[in-house]
Amino acid sequence: MMEVEYELTPEDISAFHADYRKHAPVLQRRIDPVVGYVMLVTCTLGCVAFGAAIALNMDSLALLLIGASAGVCAGSWIEGWQRKRMTAPWNLFESHRDAEKILGWQRVVLDAQGIDVTSRFSSSLFLWHGIDKIATTDEYIFFYVTTNLAQIVPLRAFADGRAFDAFVETAKCHHGMIGV
Repeated sequence: MMEVEYELTPEDISAFHADYRKHAPVLQRRIDPVVGYVMLVTCTLGCVAFGAAIALNMDSLALLLIGASAGVCAGSWIEGWQRKRMTAPWNLFESHRDAEKILGWQRVVLDAQGIDVTSRFSSSLFLWHGIDKIATTDEYIFFYVTTNLAQIVPLRAFADGRAFDAFVETAKCHHGMIGV
């Protein structure tokens, strides 16, 4: 059994989101309605420009391609901006009470059964077969309990890097025994 206590901070949440965005699985993309409207309007303007080019005897194919490309680029940019804005750490907390429940004191205990997480407001046991993956960076361990939710354990919670590495190895050993 291994145990560690620490204070979870907004910076820890930000680090998790950065790691998640970097390694997130490719999901089937669905076009957001706002993005779809932007693409539709931009492509429509491209078609209007196409009609005007025909009337003015200009290179209409070039204008059509420019309009369609602008629509796709604008839509993609807006979709990326929205996705980043919606997953930003500061959007996680609707109120001070939400932040109080997520941030602050945490205790994580590893044993053969799973990961026991305790805070001021809750206690949860995540069994090893319920952990999707264990991801590590130089400063964090992320125990993914769903595709986009993880228990975050920072390096600063440990006395030194060797204790951090031992914690990671113990977790991976337990997790590996269940054949996930």
